[in-house]
Amino acid sequence: MAYLETALAGPIKAVSPGALLLRKSRLMAIPPPLTSTHNNIWSPSSASSTHPTVQAITTPASSHHRGDWGLKRNLPLKVSQKYLKYHSLDTLEHRTTFESAHGDVMVLKRWQEMDIPLTKSQLTLAVRASVFDEIDETKWRYKGPFMQSMNPKELAVYINSKVKPRKQEFLEYVKRYQYISSHNSVSSIPNRLPTKEELNDIKVDILTLRADPLILEKLVISFLDLPTFSAPPETHPSAGLHYIRTASHWANHPYTGPQRQSPTFPGRQLHGRASNVFAGVGGFVAKVVEVNVASFSGREPANIRANREVVRWYKPLWATVDPEGAVLLEVQSSVPPAPGYIGPG
Repeated sequence: MAYLETALAGPIKAVSPGALLLRKSRLMAIPPPLTSTHNNIWSPSSASSTHPTVQAITTPASSHHRGDWGLKRNLPLKVSQKYLKYHSLDTLEHRTTFESAHGDVMVLKRWQEMDIPLTKSQLTLAVRASVFDEIDETKWRYKGPFMQSMNPKELAVYINSKVKPRKQEFLEYVKRYQYISSHNSVSSIPNRLPTKEELNDIKVDILTLRADPLILEKLVISFLDLPTFSAPPETHPSAGLHYIRTASHWANHPYTGPQRQSPTFPGRQLHGRASNVFAGVGGFVAKVVEVNVASFSGREPANIRANREVVRWYKPLWATVDPEGAVLLEVQSSVPPAPGYIGPG
């Protein structure tokens, strides 16, 4: 029986030992670097990205002392970093370009230690909701490009290579739309396929379709899956920082157990006046949206209040990720911990 199933499935394609070894290697598990869709219109080419674009890698101690990081060639033995990110496996000089990724990894660990859930933008929702709640039709990834960022040459190439060859497919899409519109009182984007006989009976009137630009624009945007009003986000709304939906839970301290109050974290005030204060908390620039009247910063002298070396304590409130991948964190100033405080974990 097994022989018959193998024969019906066709001949088994042999895999060479080299291909099998490469397929199981750690190198094949590394995703390609992220490409930015905003730099050409929103920021200069020399500006650094607001989020990591290269995968951080590590290696066990048994391989680290040999310089084995799972790449094409071993790295120098003097490399002492625990986390690295490489940009090119092989340059013209036969070198592997790399740099330390310790900062990116530590920022991620600090964020997860602060245990801050990511919320959707406050500009579109009256109530802050988790980025994992499906309460609206917010999209963050599209099949089509953001045309406002394309120059005339790129736009012409896209139309000639991606749009014109799909003309017949678009006409069938319009037929499905007309079929559903004729059977429903309210026109909508087609969500099911009619039969071939029904499609053959429908004739597309191009002149009538062009006479209604709103319907035509709606069909083109839906068919090509294009972002409309703003550029698509650089990352998922959570940016991979954390995967919790809400902060409605008690923090569990490793020494003192469950905590009724949310933990506070040290930070330093960067700049700003009483109505617009920013602080560095956990490696992020946070906006202090609410100053606690009982906090230490409210009673400190003016000369200390302007000192950026003074450590203050803040309680994270919420955070969101903007379309360019930057984290917008809002915190509240808090009282300093009691003497002998061990820390949030």
